[in-house]
Amino acid sequence: MSHDTPIEIIARAVILRGGKVLLCGPKDGDYLYLPGGHVEAGERASDAAARELREELGAEVRVGSLMLVHEHSFTDGKGRRHHEVNLVFHVEQATLEGEDIPDEPEAREPDLRFVWVDLAALPETDLLPRAMGAWLLTGGSTGEAPTAGHLVDME
Repeated sequence: MSHDTPIEIIARAVILRGGKVLLCGPKDGDYLYLPGGHVEAGERASDAAARELREELGAEVRVGSLMLVHEHSFTDGKGRRHHEVNLVFHVEQATLEGEDIPDEPEAREPDLRFVWVDLAALPETDLLPRAMGAWLLTGGSTGEAPTAGHLVDME
Protein backbone atom coordinates (compact mmCIF):
# COMPACT_ATOMS: atom_id res chain seq x y z
CA MET A 1 0.00 0.00 0.00
CA SER A 2 1.18 3.49 -0.80
CA HIS A 3 2.02 5.56 2.27
CA ASP A 4 0.16 8.52 0.76
CA THR A 5 -3.23 6.78 1.12
CA PRO A 6 -5.08 8.73 3.83
CA ILE A 7 -6.54 6.86 6.76
CA GLU A 8 -10.29 7.45 6.97
CA ILE A 9 -11.99 7.41 10.37
CA ILE A 10 -15.55 6.12 10.08
CA ALA A 11 -18.17 6.02 12.84
CA ARG A 12 -20.74 3.25 12.40
CA ALA A 13 -23.85 2.27 14.34
CA VAL A 14 -25.38 -1.07 15.27
CA ILE A 15 -29.16 -0.72 15.51
CA LEU A 16 -30.95 -3.93 16.46
CA ARG A 17 -34.66 -4.68 16.60
CA GLY A 18 -36.42 -8.02 16.90
CA GLY A 19 -33.50 -10.17 15.71
CA LYS A 20 -32.71 -7.79 12.84
CA VAL A 21 -29.95 -5.26 12.21
CA LEU A 22 -30.32 -2.06 10.22
CA LEU A 23 -27.92 -1.92 7.26
CA CYS A 24 -27.46 0.48 4.39
CA GLY A 25 -25.83 0.49 1.00
CA PRO A 26 -25.88 2.08 -2.44
CA LYS A 27 -29.16 1.77 -4.36
CA ASP A 28 -27.27 0.43 -7.37
CA GLY A 29 -25.06 -2.00 -5.40
CA ASP A 30 -25.44 -5.53 -4.10
CA TYR A 31 -23.49 -4.98 -0.88
CA LEU A 32 -24.47 -3.50 2.50
CA TYR A 33 -22.66 -2.00 5.48
CA LEU A 34 -23.42 -0.69 8.95
CA PRO A 35 -24.82 2.86 8.75
CA GLY A 36 -22.55 5.76 9.57
CA GLY A 37 -19.93 7.88 7.93
CA HIS A 38 -16.76 9.89 8.15
CA VAL A 39 -15.75 11.63 11.33
CA GLU A 40 -15.10 15.31 10.68
CA ALA A 41 -12.11 17.15 12.15
CA GLY A 42 -12.80 18.08 15.77
CA GLU A 43 -15.92 15.89 15.95
CA ARG A 44 -16.38 13.09 18.48
CA ALA A 45 -16.88 9.75 16.72
CA SER A 46 -20.11 9.03 18.63
CA ASP A 47 -21.46 12.43 17.53
CA ALA A 48 -20.51 11.61 13.93
CA ALA A 49 -22.51 8.37 14.07
CA ALA A 50 -25.56 10.27 15.34
CA ARG A 51 -25.10 13.04 12.75
CA GLU A 52 -24.79 10.60 9.85
CA LEU A 53 -28.00 8.77 10.86
CA ARG A 54 -29.80 12.09 11.14
CA GLU A 55 -28.54 13.26 7.72
CA GLU A 56 -29.00 9.99 5.84
CA LEU A 57 -32.18 8.63 7.45
CA GLY A 58 -33.68 11.41 9.56
CA ALA A 59 -33.29 9.24 12.65
CA GLU A 60 -32.56 10.54 16.12
CA VAL A 61 -30.37 8.14 18.06
CA ARG A 62 -28.82 7.78 21.47
CA VAL A 63 -25.37 6.39 20.89
CA GLY A 64 -24.07 3.98 23.51
CA SER A 65 -20.74 2.30 24.02
CA LEU A 66 -17.96 1.70 21.53
CA MET A 67 -18.24 -1.98 20.64
CA LEU A 68 -15.66 -2.57 17.95
CA VAL A 69 -12.60 -1.03 16.36
CA HIS A 70 -12.05 -2.44 12.89
CA GLU A 71 -9.12 -1.54 10.66
CA HIS A 72 -9.58 -2.35 7.00
CA SER A 73 -7.84 -1.68 3.70
CA PHE A 74 -9.21 -2.41 0.25
CA THR A 75 -9.24 -1.41 -3.38
CA ASP A 76 -12.60 -0.16 -4.62
CA GLY A 77 -14.22 -0.97 -7.97
CA LYS A 78 -12.48 2.05 -9.54
CA GLY A 79 -9.01 0.87 -8.51
CA ARG A 80 -8.63 3.39 -5.68
CA ARG A 81 -6.93 2.27 -2.46
CA HIS A 82 -8.67 2.91 0.87
CA HIS A 83 -7.51 2.47 4.45
CA GLU A 84 -10.15 2.97 7.10
CA VAL A 85 -10.56 2.61 10.82
CA ASN A 86 -14.19 1.87 11.70
CA LEU A 87 -15.43 2.75 15.17
CA VAL A 88 -18.64 0.79 15.72
CA PHE A 89 -21.06 1.99 18.38
CA HIS A 90 -24.05 0.29 19.95
CA VAL A 91 -27.18 2.42 19.55
CA GLU A 92 -29.35 2.35 22.65
CA GLN A 93 -32.35 4.11 21.10
CA ALA A 94 -33.30 5.08 17.55
CA THR A 95 -36.46 6.84 16.39
CA LEU A 96 -37.76 8.44 13.23
CA GLU A 97 -40.14 11.34 13.90
CA GLY A 98 -40.68 9.99 17.42
CA GLU A 99 -41.61 6.47 16.25
CA ASP A 100 -39.66 3.26 15.71
CA ILE A 101 -37.74 3.16 12.46
CA PRO A 102 -40.20 1.61 9.96
CA ASP A 103 -39.83 -1.83 8.41
CA GLU A 104 -38.99 -0.19 5.08
CA PRO A 105 -37.02 2.94 5.97
CA GLU A 106 -36.50 5.57 3.29
CA ALA A 107 -33.10 7.20 2.88
CA ARG A 108 -32.84 10.96 2.60
CA GLU A 109 -30.05 10.61 0.05
CA PRO A 110 -31.11 9.49 -3.46
CA ASP A 111 -28.26 7.01 -3.99
CA LEU A 112 -28.62 5.26 -0.60
CA ARG A 113 -30.96 2.56 0.73
CA PHE A 114 -31.66 1.18 4.21
CA VAL A 115 -32.86 -2.32 4.99
CA TRP A 116 -33.50 -4.46 8.07
CA VAL A 117 -31.70 -7.80 7.77
CA ASP A 118 -32.31 -10.86 9.96
CA LEU A 119 -29.20 -11.67 11.95
CA ALA A 120 -29.68 -15.30 10.88
CA ALA A 121 -29.41 -14.18 7.21
CA LEU A 122 -26.04 -12.44 7.65
CA PRO A 123 -24.00 -15.40 6.31
CA GLU A 124 -25.81 -14.97 2.96
CA THR A 125 -25.64 -11.16 3.04
CA ASP A 126 -22.86 -9.25 1.30
CA LEU A 127 -22.02 -7.16 4.37
CA LEU A 128 -18.77 -5.22 4.07
CA PRO A 129 -16.26 -5.37 5.55
CA ARG A 130 -16.86 -9.10 5.86
CA ALA A 131 -15.29 -9.32 9.32
CA MET A 132 -18.11 -7.13 10.68
CA GLY A 133 -20.73 -9.68 9.63
CA ALA A 134 -18.80 -12.40 11.44
CA TRP A 135 -18.54 -10.17 14.50
CA LEU A 136 -22.30 -9.52 14.47
CA LEU A 137 -22.97 -13.25 14.25
CA THR A 138 -20.85 -13.94 17.32
CA GLY A 139 -23.10 -11.67 19.38
CA GLY A 140 -20.57 -8.86 19.53
CA SER A 141 -23.35 -6.39 18.86
CA THR A 142 -25.39 -6.93 22.02
CA GLY A 143 -24.12 -3.86 23.82
CA GLU A 144 -23.59 -5.87 27.00
CA ALA A 145 -19.81 -6.21 26.87
CA PRO A 146 -17.97 -3.42 28.70
CA THR A 147 -14.92 -3.63 26.46
CA ALA A 148 -14.54 -3.14 22.73
CA GLY A 149 -13.23 -5.77 20.37
CA HIS A 150 -10.59 -5.12 17.73
CA LEU A 151 -10.46 -6.67 14.28
CA VAL A 152 -7.84 -6.09 11.61
CA ASP A 153 -8.73 -7.00 8.03
CA MET A 154 -5.87 -5.85 5.80
CA GLU A 155 -5.24 -6.94 2.23
